[in-house]
Amino acid sequence: MQHLLRKACGHDAEQAQRQTLAIHESGSAVVGTYDRKTAEEVTFRLTRSGLHATFGRAR
Repeated sequence: MQHLLRKACGHDAEQAQRQTLAIHESGSAVVGTYDRKTAEEVTFRLTRSGLHATFGRAR
């Protein structure tokens, strides 16, 4: 999971580790805030890797 977050989302090792823990504990996490095009690309990469991923507007 950490490798995927680093590769698909551009996280550094520490950030990927925190996100992996958050996903493990709650079942989901916001992995980043991106412009629409980048959000679509990240969502595609995560989905293609077998994860459930969506994107939406930041609150």
